[in-house]
Amino acid sequence: GPGGNVHPFVWDMVADGETFDAILLDVEMPMNGRVTFEKIQRLRPELADRVIVVTGGPRSAELRRWVEAFPRVFDKPVDARSLLAAIDVILR
Repeated sequence: GPGGNVHPFVWDMVADGETFDAILLDVEMPMNGRVTFEKIQRLRPELADRVIVVTGGPRSAELRRWVEAFPRVFDKPVDARSLLAAIDVILR
């Protein structure tokens, strides 16, 4: 269903108001990151600014356009220091 292979308990946590310091989404595996992000936006719009996307290169043109427009994207392999710096910015 929408949200790809995200375990149902994660959506329960989102719906129940669980807080997250940061949310790391892979664009393609095992879920569709765009669909998952849009579901997060619908359920908890305040969490949208906490999402960081990682990608090994989107396969579809549609996902490529979405990734290019997303403000916090890291290409694989992800540089740990850069990722931690991005998380630090989110936490401020």
